[in-house]
Amino acid sequence: MIEILTVIAELRSGFETVNDSDIRRVQRGLQKMQATEKPLGTIHNEALKKMWALANNYDVASKQAVLDSQKADSEEQAVELRNQACRYAALEELARDVFWVQAKDDIGAAAWQHPGAVGVREDWMLVAGAEVSGLAGILGALARRT
Repeated sequence: MIEILTVIAELRSGFETVNDSDIRRVQRGLQKMQATEKPLGTIHNEALKKMWALANNYDVASKQAVLDSQKADSEEQAVELRNQACRYAALEELARDVFWVQAKDDIGAAAWQHPGAVGVREDWMLVAGAEVSGLAGILGALARRT
């Protein structure tokens, strides 16, 4: 149990390091809503924007650790850096999961119940993608349940 609390404390510590510049950088990378997407609502919660930025910071750190592992001085250092990359990737996933739970709670039932993918777009718009039918739709629904 203590290990779980350590990870949560690490996530919180990372969250506290996110600044306005990180949020603006992430916001510039948000794509325009596509014609096939349906707007569900706008994210106004600054803490949510900060969590999305934290997830992106972990993604960058993970990718950097992978690059660094390719230039490592020893195999031992390379393994350590690859492990670090995997850990950052797991922290990214955790930060995104926290983001999605809160974002969907803030937006409401439409975000939780939409059968298609839900994403973040320009101006912090939460959108629902087109519903996928057939085998892809079934597999997607099963994946969302796990």
